[in-house]
This record gives sequence, structure tokens and C-alpha cells, in this order.
Amino acid sequence: MLDALGATQDTPLSAACGEDWAAVAIPPPGSEITCGAEVYTYGRDILVWAGEIFPPDSIVSEGSSQKNGCATSELLLEALSRRGIDALATFDGAFCGAWYDHDRRRWTVFNDRMGLLPVFYFAKGDRLVVAPKAWLTWLGSGAPLAINEAGVTDLLRTQNMTEENTLISNVHWLTGGHALQWNGWSVCRTKYWDYSFPSTSIVSEQEQIDRYHDLLEMSIRRQTVTKAPLRLGISGGMDSRTYLAVCRAIGRLPACFTAGWSFGEDVRFGRKLAKVARAAYEWVSLDPYLLPENLIPTMLDTDGLHNVGHLPPAAAVRAYLRNHHGCVLLEGYYHGVLGGAYVPDSTAVAATIPHESPWARVRLHSSGPMELINSLLHPELAEASCRRWCAYIDNTYRSAPVADPRKRAEYTILSGRSGRMDVLGTALLREHAVVRTPACDRWMLDWYTTTDPNIWRGKQQFLKLFRRRFPDLARVQRTSSSCLPIAENRWLREYCWQSEKILRWWLGRHYPWTKRWGIGGAAIRACLFDLWRRCGVLDILAESDARIYNWVRRHSFQSLWDRATADPLQATPLLGLATIELMTRWLEELSRRRTEEIVAPISFTYMAVPTALTTDNIAIINH
Repeated sequence: MLDALGATQDTPLSAACGEDWAAVAIPPPGSEITCGAEVYTYGRDILVWAGEIFPPDSIVSEGSSQKNGCATSELLLEALSRRGIDALATFDGAFCGAWYDHDRRRWTVFNDRMGLLPVFYFAKGDRLVVAPKAWLTWLGSGAPLAINEAGVTDLLRTQNMTEENTLISNVHWLTGGHALQWNGWSVCRTKYWDYSFPSTSIVSEQEQIDRYHDLLEMSIRRQTVTKAPLRLGISGGMDSRTYLAVCRAIGRLPACFTAGWSFGEDVRFGRKLAKVARAAYEWVSLDPYLLPENLIPTMLDTDGLHNVGHLPPAAAVRAYLRNHHGCVLLEGYYHGVLGGAYVPDSTAVAATIPHESPWARVRLHSSGPMELINSLLHPELAEASCRRWCAYIDNTYRSAPVADPRKRAEYTILSGRSGRMDVLGTALLREHAVVRTPACDRWMLDWYTTTDPNIWRGKQQFLKLFRRRFPDLARVQRTSSSCLPIAENRWLREYCWQSEKILRWWLGRHYPWTKRWGIGGAAIRACLFDLWRRCGVLDILAESDARIYNWVRRHSFQSLWDRATADPLQATPLLGLATIELMTRWLEELSRRRTEEIVAPISFTYMAVPTALTTDNIAIINH
């Protein structure tokens, strides 16, 4: 079990056991004062926690969790004892834990507000198992393996999960901002935090943007106080660009890197931004992490809860961080989610039925059109899962704690999927780095909930902030914006436009597939499908005993396969099926080894790669 948790002889873990319980807590890598893991007892109460915690200013001075001799464990347990689980809403950071309240004879399992550290649990009768991996939770439960069809359909529809589903029956994923209370025979799930939307402040747009800048600077000042080197994944987008600008302004410049193709927008524009900011920069090639031998282990580490087509960049960054173990990484993905990336315009929220709105179909049913997924699944399963998804979207929209329809839509998008890259992707990186997400601080969440959506729709506040405060960084082109700079200088924008046209022509000559697939995220998934298909990795989907046919119609699968072979841009559902098939077979092998008490790791077999590819070998799971 400890090996599965990543523990080694040098890992400073904390472990303890009692009459009817046992716990192990492993800290994040490095030695940041805000990080830790402990099994702590006071009187007859027990607290188990791990991760990184920034206590509220009212309890301890900013930046030191051990000021005046008050350790994090003492502060957290005292807060829980006084205020109950509601106290968790005041703590920043990425953490999880369990608290035994002796007076109530009750265990409470919890995570942070955003659920940045995945927590999985199995509860049946007098047995409760909690772990950071779904498969490890199931393994500890001793229950027989059963695949959860709700998890299967979630992955096919959303590329992630909804509610508390996983691919394993009776193993649940604790939603962010929730706590699980267990009294020895039954469980109760309680929400201790949610977005609150007080009345929007009646101030000017410029005042709101200035307030955004000041709060972000406060957050980044706190989260860039480190012992280890500071690093930032940089792209041509707005999120990492904003972090880089603020870090430079406060004199805490991170070392930057980008994972991608050398000709990709993120790499080209990220390199330019680092050069303008005078920051160190490294490029991480994406190509090796399209290969199954590197990508399948990454997919297994996400418990199969995220479509494998989105994982190559995370696999590349994970390998990069392995060479910088213990560093502190600023993560900006959630910054874009809260900063206006997904806010629909007023016409998009005019539909009377939320699940029929364009924002719901595009953002939350992201594997493909609903009709396509329904035709792929067995009829009864398609009908039931479609009805469940529609009801979930409608109920979330209608229960949003705000009246503004745009904020309701944004709330539904934020709550409508579990396991986006902001959680599972960064969870992969936490093996080697302390990952910090300034956008999830209370200050930034307060700004988001009290600001008029018109200000942050389409990331407008970023554009205006850069043009006024960071004009040199505004001159660098922006990813996913026709490769035009943020700056409004007409001649600069024309120069960038013409330069990009020449580059695209050159790419089309040297990489013909870029004409058909582009060079963005969709192209990564298309390349991945094309590579895995030609290598034979996906042949398992066509085998007579393929597990996916428990849920998928064979003739519909074949029809989709033919279309995706002709146009790999349509392969997203097939990559979801590959995720399900590979994860299911791996779990079956794990179950067999548990039954036979085999302790050797699951092996990989190798096969030759077509000569058109650049590597020598690929790997697939031995089945």
C-alpha cells in the first residue's frame, strides 16, 4: 500500500493506528513550511491531514504556519473543534484529511474548497476506506471488482465525471467543499462551502479591474514565498501570462517552461513572453508523451477518470518536474475558469432549458454531440444516462445561489464536471512539485463572486490590465486569438497576422497534417488516435471480448471507427473508450493478482512501431 502511495524509505510519512482504525499521511515533496502531513491527537480527538495549508490571517500571520509555536495540526484541530467543518472554508491551500470527534463518536473526512487533492472513499457497513486513488480505495475495501456503468457513461459524455462517480462501483469521489461524516455504520455527505454571490459592488469597471490586480498580487506574494525554486508553466494564453507579469512586478520571477510541439502557439509565444520578462525558459517536447509506454501509466494514475486524449501535456510536464523534484509550481488553469473563460454571452443563456443551451452542450457534454453518444451506447443505457445528465445540469443551474443567468451558467459549468485538468492534471504533478493555485485563494474567489460578469466575460479584465500595466507583455501574441497580440497597435497586429500566415504556410509544407488538424488541443488528440491506431494499440477495442461492448453497440462503434479513421478529429469518443478499456483490463489484472496474492507489478509487453514513427518501441498493457 505504501508503495502505491509513492512512499520510499526516505519519505517522512506519519502513521498511527488505534483499536479499530489505521492511517498513513504522506507530505508533499520538498520542505515548504506550509506543507506537511501528520496523524495528530489531542485528548481523545484525532486529526489526520496531508497537503499544504494557508491558515486564515485571523489565526496565524501570513506565510508561516508555525508562528508562535502553533503548528498547523493544532490550528486546524482547534478550528474544527470550535466551529465544526464550516471552519474548513477559511483555510486556503490544497489539502485533505480526517477528523475523529470523540464526543460525537464520529469520523469526518474532508478536502479543500475546490477538491484540489482527489479523495476517494468506500463505505459499507462498519468499514470505511479512504485513499487518494480510486483503485487503491477499492483494493483496501476487499470488495470484488465491478465496473460502474454511470462512470462509464460520464466519461463518454463529459470526458470526466459528474457527481461522485468513478469507474469502480461503490468507490466514490468526494466533491470539493464537502465532508463525509461516518459514525461507524452509516455515512452522511455535507457541503461546507459553496460559491456565494452577494450583491455586485456598484463601482466602476476600472475600480473592479484595479481591485482584481491588487488581490491577485496579494495572493501571488504569499504563494511565491518558497524555499525551493519557483517554476511556472508558460503559454501564450492569459492565465500564465498574468502570473508571469505579477511575479516580475513583485521581484519573484519564476523559471518558465512549456510542453508542446516546437511550432505550437504555446511554445512560440511562451518563449517570447519569458524572453520579454527576462525569465529562464525551457521547452519540453510533447512527442515522446504521445507514445503508449509513457501515456498509459499516466492515464492509470488518473484512475481512468479523464479522457486519455487530454493527458499528453500533463505527462510531459510530469516528466519535466521529475528532474526538478521538490520545486514550487504556480498553476494557472483554474485562473482561466474563474477569470471568464467559460462565461456565455446573454444570448447563450436565453434558452429556457439549461441542458439544451449551447454552453451546456459544448462545455459539459464535451465528447461530442448528444445524438452521437446516444447512438453509441446500448439503447436503455443511452436513455437512462442522457436523462441523468440532463437532470444534473438542470438541477445544478436552478439551485445556483445567484439570480444572474450568466452567473448561473458559469456556476453550472464550474460544478458540472469533476476531474478537469485543474484537478486530475495537477494531481499528477504533485508527485514531484508543490503545486499552488493562487486563483483558488479566498481573495480571488471573493472578487469573482462580487464582480459583474460583463467585466470578466471573455477575459476582458486581463486585456485591459495588460494594456495599461504591462504593455511590453501585451505586445506578444495571444494563443487562441488568431495569434494577434493584446496590444491594439494596428501595425503590430498586421505584422503578427502576416507573419503567422507565412508560418502556417511553412508548417503546411513540412507537416501536412497541420492543414487538416491544426496545431492546438484537437490536433493533439487527432495525432494520438492516429498514432495509436497505426501502432495497433487500439486493436483491443475490436476484439471479441472487448469490455466496452458491455455498454457500447458494436455496429455503432465500427461506424464511428471508420469515420475517425478518415478524420481523426472525430476520435474523442474513441479515446474515451480506449481509456475505459485499458483501465478496466488493468483493474481486472489487479483483481486477479490480489486473489492469487501476486505482489509483482503488472508487466508491459512491447511491440514494434511502424517505421514511419520516430521511436523504437511502444508499450501496451499485457492482458
